[in-house]
Amino acid sequence: MTAIDQVFQRDRGRQIQRQAPLLQERERYLAHVLDLGVSKEWVRTEASTLLHVIRLMELDRMRPVTIAEIQEASQRWMADPKIHLTRRVGPTSVESFKQIALKWFRIHNAIWPPVPTTPFDIYLAQFLSFSLGNPCAGV
Repeated sequence: MTAIDQVFQRDRGRQIQRQAPLLQERERYLAHVLDLGVSKEWVRTEASTLLHVIRLMELDRMRPVTIAEIQEASQRWMADPKIHLTRRVGPTSVESFKQIALKWFRIHNAIWPPVPTTPFDIYLAQFLSFSLGNPCAGV
């Protein structure tokens, strides 16, 4: 049974998830989150949010993204009236969107520049950002 089958009981929800781009990447992430013991309700929320991430970032394949791109997508998500039909935007909506997107891209090593984990990584990221003219200098 796939992660989508585990968290979506209705056929319509499963169909929407299966027809969206990056199915394998989303399945891998959702299975990982389920293995961590996250509730099916929250995993369903994350799965739905990932569809918005894909749409707003115009993804048809996994590619490296910057933190700034994720931030811009979260702002577009907040302003999109089609998304917030049943619920109003809450004080943590943007942060939830960003965190879900970050976790998904991070599990696929698709954050650019890579998130530093050691002091050396920080210096290397700063050097690469400077030498490549990357707008995420110092991230």
